[in-house]
Amino acid sequence: MNSRALIPILLAAILPTAALAQRFEWREVSTASRPSPRYRFGLVFDAARGVVMLFGGHDDSATGASLNDTWIYDGVDWTELHPASHPGPRGDFAMAYDPVRERVVLAGGSNRGGRLRDTWEWDGVDWSLVAASSSGIDNGGRACFDPVLGGVHYNRGPVDLLWSGSAWRNVGVGPNSPAGSGLQMVLAPHLGGVVTCDLGRTLRFEPQVGWTEVWGANPLGLGFYAMASDPRDGRIVLMGGLDGESSTWTCDSVGWQRLSQSLPPRWGARMVFDAHRRKFVLFGGRDNSSSAVHYYDDCYELEIFDQLADYATYGQGCGQPAAELRADPLFGGRPFVGGVLTLLASGLAPSEPVFHLLGDSRTGWNSVPLPFDLGGFGAPGCAVLAEPEVVEGVGASDAAGARRFTIRIPDDLSLVGATFYHQVVGLAPGANPAGLIVTNGGELTIGTR
Repeated sequence: MNSRALIPILLAAILPTAALAQRFEWREVSTASRPSPRYRFGLVFDAARGVVMLFGGHDDSATGASLNDTWIYDGVDWTELHPASHPGPRGDFAMAYDPVRERVVLAGGSNRGGRLRDTWEWDGVDWSLVAASSSGIDNGGRACFDPVLGGVHYNRGPVDLLWSGSAWRNVGVGPNSPAGSGLQMVLAPHLGGVVTCDLGRTLRFEPQVGWTEVWGANPLGLGFYAMASDPRDGRIVLMGGLDGESSTWTCDSVGWQRLSQSLPPRWGARMVFDAHRRKFVLFGGRDNSSSAVHYYDDCYELEIFDQLADYATYGQGCGQPAAELRADPLFGGRPFVGGVLTLLASGLAPSEPVFHLLGDSRTGWNSVPLPFDLGGFGAPGCAVLAEPEVVEGVGASDAAGARRFTIRIPDDLSLVGATFYHQVVGLAPGANPAGLIVTNGGELTIGTR
């Protein structure tokens, strides 16, 4: 039986729970220091250092000069850094954080001297020029980390490139490329990958296929918006856009919803999700909705009050080292109605069948108390930790003994508050007389976004 449809089966034993109310609130942040007014700059969340990082952009001077300053924001104040090296002044460039290599990657852009095609990396201390000029890199690009491709993904119209750490290689396919200006690109596991909004369309990039429509509508159909994604909770937030837009929208796996609260209209602002503090952070932008053009240096945080969904592990797996089940650290995630939870089992035997067990108890399996020791069945140190009400084959482990799989949770508010338990079993010929390895257990409590 497929775990993507198993939760409604288990629901019969769970009493319906009232859905939680959800509230979003923008709050302006007052800080002692902050970057100068600007737009079309770079903004990322540097998870290794736990800070929001800002670089460059175009300022509000009469000449429209470009900037090359580096700032960090820790949730309390902005601090300007003074590295020994840094990229030249620019705006309209692509910037993304690589969580595997723990580097910020910056590519292309423009200044008053023309277009730029170089690539730089930030290691938390200094900037380094890593590619002086690359084909396909230009001004107006966008980038984000793509765990499926395994690196920073750059897009500019029909050009799709992947950064290896030393060079860009072409990964683009298909004719349906983003065509608008001032677009942003984010990782959205709940929508199946890397996503952008382009001229009224919500597009997803799929390896070997290219860009395809998730659905044929987005909130604005405008460019130069600010957009960020919370991969763990499965939510995109989009704010502003060209022509003086002031609205904020959120997107889950069902579609876009407009929030009731608006900010002063702006375009060319930037927004990121601070994964440590679980807040969206927005800075700057430009307003030309009236005859007087205004550049912003304000900072806002979007707080989302929906604390219920949770995922935790318990017990211990067997094997050397012990097999482990956890929420996938690259895709992240918590179990929400209408969402997808991506899981990673590791420490299994290489290239062997893997099975997923799921039930609604961790204390009993019919009349058998849990945990149940499998030592007497030829698997010393192994135990059944979750009621195996549903057993599903999820394919074979890879050569490193790992298996990634997903659980798709129905969009059913009666599931809110329900808790389920699960575990992974892998065949392991020769590991013990029983020829199997089991992981620790996982506990998932379903919530709302």
